[in-house]
Order: sequence, then C-alpha cells, then structure tokens
Amino acid sequence: MYTSYIGKKFLKIYNEKMNTEISAEEFFDRIFFNLFFNDERHLIHVSNSPFFQKPKDEDVKKYGSKALAQYNNLKVAMTCDEPNMSIFVGYAAKDVAGTTSGQISDMQTSIDTDEMYASWIGEALAIGVSGGFAMLLDEPDILWQLFCGWEYYRKYLNQTPNVKDKQIET
Repeated sequence: MYTSYIGKKFLKIYNEKMNTEISAEEFFDRIFFNLFFNDERHLIHVSNSPFFQKPKDEDVKKYGSKALAQYNNLKVAMTCDEPNMSIFVGYAAKDVAGTTSGQISDMQTSIDTDEMYASWIGEALAIGVSGGFAMLLDEPDILWQLFCGWEYYRKYLNQTPNVKDKQIET
C-alpha cells in the first residue's frame, strides 16, 4: 500500500535526521499517538478505526482514558485481526457486508504490524487537494516539512476551539 510506503520512507528520513533506528510502531507509540489521538480533538480521521469507535466503559476505566482505551483497541486489532482498512490505512475493507465493501480484496499478502503502523504515518503526510482528494507525496524535503508542521497544527487546534479537528491533510 502506498500509505505504508510513504510512512516507511518518512521513517528512514526521520531516523537519519534524528540519528535513531525506531520502527513504525515505536514512532507511533512515542510520537504519533500523543500528537494525533491523545486528545478529544484528533488530528486525523481514519474511518472505522478504533479511534472512530466508542470504547467500552470498562476499557476506559481500565486504561484511564477514552484515548488510551482506543489506543489499546488498535494494538489488539493489529495483532489479532486480519489487515483491513480500519487498522491498515489505505487497505481493503474487512468484509463484503460493510458499506465500503467495493474496496474488498482477495489478494493474499503478508502484512506485519509495522507495515500497518507505517500506513498511519503515511496517511498523516498526505495533502488534501481539490476538495478532499488526498495526495501522497514522495519528496523527502516535503515529507519532513509536513512532519514538522504536525506540532503546529496540534498547538493551533488546542488554542482555537472553533477550528475543525481531523483536518491535518488540509
């Protein structure tokens, strides 16, 4: 999937610039989750993902917050479920019964969790064009600048309550 390709490409850039060797999952755990989802106002919307679903009350109590419960639900789904668009951004729907079933695939591929985490990073590096079409760029300098802008969008969103959330690509 192109989203994971971009996520991996960005991680290579990040690791070179920061002199680290972190995986997509480590990046998600250390940086991405806190910036994008550890707040009521998310920076990105991934349809049908655990961050789109209301967690069980007992999970919220167990993990200490709604965001942490959703985060745990994502981690469990990535470990236990077949890859699908709710946990592997840009991938096929989970089954033919869903409203997005036109995107279902019977391709047999080997996908690990790091590939899935990379897809989230790649999606967050997309740029909205023409009223909603998200374009993924493959230029290292642009990917780095988009990443650098994430913290500013979070800060702006926190300071400006009337600005819509889940709009990182726009």
